[in-house]
Amino acid sequence: MPLFLAGCLRQPASPARHFRPLFKKKPICNKLAFGSLFILCLYYYLLSFYLSVINQTEYNHKVKNIDERHGVFLVKLRIREEPAAGIDVGLPVTQKQAPASLTTYMKRQIIPAWQGQRNKIRQNTLSIQKRHKMNKRNTLLGGILAFMVLMTVACGSHHQESTVADSTQTDSITVVNERVAVMHDPTSNATIIGLQDKATEQRVDLFKGSYNDSLLAALIPGEGARSAINVFLVKFPDGPTVLFDAGIGGEEGFMSLHQMKPEEVDAVCLTHLHPDHIGGLLAGEEALFPNATLYLSETEKTSVSQWDQYSPLLATWNKIQKAYAGRIETFADNAALFDGKVQSIPAPGHTPGHTLFRIGQCLIAGDIVHSQDLQLEHPEFCARYDQDPTTAVATRKEILAYVQSNHLQLCGAHCYEMFVSPK
Repeated sequence: MPLFLAGCLRQPASPARHFRPLFKKKPICNKLAFGSLFILCLYYYLLSFYLSVINQTEYNHKVKNIDERHGVFLVKLRIREEPAAGIDVGLPVTQKQAPASLTTYMKRQIIPAWQGQRNKIRQNTLSIQKRHKMNKRNTLLGGILAFMVLMTVACGSHHQESTVADSTQTDSITVVNERVAVMHDPTSNATIIGLQDKATEQRVDLFKGSYNDSLLAALIPGEGARSAINVFLVKFPDGPTVLFDAGIGGEEGFMSLHQMKPEEVDAVCLTHLHPDHIGGLLAGEEALFPNATLYLSETEKTSVSQWDQYSPLLATWNKIQKAYAGRIETFADNAALFDGKVQSIPAPGHTPGHTLFRIGQCLIAGDIVHSQDLQLEHPEFCARYDQDPTTAVATRKEILAYVQSNHLQLCGAHCYEMFVSPK
């Protein structure tokens, strides 16, 4: 019974993990559970007590009726034995049935029948009362047992939460659906919401020639590797609300996934200036986020001068600069943003000014990996999107080692899982 209850109070955290408490970080659920248990036990206890009282009352009523009925019968017998009283009682006993002696008749038939009926009622009543007594006892014992089991599970859950919070915080992640996941970071006390802008696939030929094509074919036997385009919305308790990258844009993008109004975003931090990271900044020709300031690396902004003046990307960036005129800020490498709540980390290779952002135990990783299944295990593989493959591989190895040693959650812009713990 305790094992069954403990099992019912636990649920899988993710396909790759064991179990975690159902009421984790939800004290209101614990209060409701204990309150409901107490009310249920009290209800059954009072019900058993009420039925016991009703049964005793019914017993007294039946005995009283029998006593009255037999008492009237005895009175009638006495009147029949003394006919001089001149009362016609209409006794349904014939002369042949009536005994010669009233005393003998009472001792042999009336009193035994009377006592027999009383004893029968008494036995039935005692049986019912015994059952009610057992119900009250079992209800009380069951309530105590359930309370002890729930307390044990709650204490174990609290210990587990404390242990996990000190290591990787994996149990602080809630996967809402395939496109939304939420993480509460205990270090910064921030809520980090991962939003999938679009599900995509990275073609295998993007990685060919970068490392080992035979291994590549064995690891990804199909034509493409599962991927995505993600953005991350971070809410600090005392502000600001910061969006990291803006996706590719469009009606089916991340803005349709979360109950968020564009004017609620205070800042947008850009890892780099590729179209799948800045396309969602515009609504037509206008700024989608009317109150937001854009933040990007000074190195990344300077690299725009190297772009082809006829490229569509440059035209998009020019529209963004016009829409967000006066609201674009740059920062140096390793800068602390928003009063130290966000730490920038340079990660060159993909682009010259490619930048990652650390918030507590979470690392917004931009395009440090393009294929989660391939590059986390084999960082030597490089996608053709990386402008400087040699530097990109070295940066990827360094960042993955940094994530592992600090037990961080990797939030990749192209990982199909919003929060990843590299092994």
